[in-house]
Amino acid sequence: MKKPILGTIILTDYCNLSCKHCAVNNINKVMYPYKQIVQEMNELLAEGIRILFFCGGETLIWADSEKNVRDLIRRAKEIGLLIMFRRS
Repeated sequence: MKKPILGTIILTDYCNLSCKHCAVNNINKVMYPYKQIVQEMNELLAEGIRILFFCGGETLIWADSEKNVRDLIRRAKEIGLLIMFRRS
């Protein structure tokens, strides 16, 4: 059985826009914590994932305390993941 190489982590559903066609922005008003996201990255890597999409409302506004999306990208690269972004 082949293992997947592509995975997705949702960072937040917050969005600074109000697009009429969007069904996901600001629904739960969740900003997932850095430690949880890093844990998910490590779990996905252990499962064979090598390409990771960060998804959500507007992923670039994600923040947790002093951490921002650049910190997530840096950490993902350190552990060997290729990062891509997708907006909902």
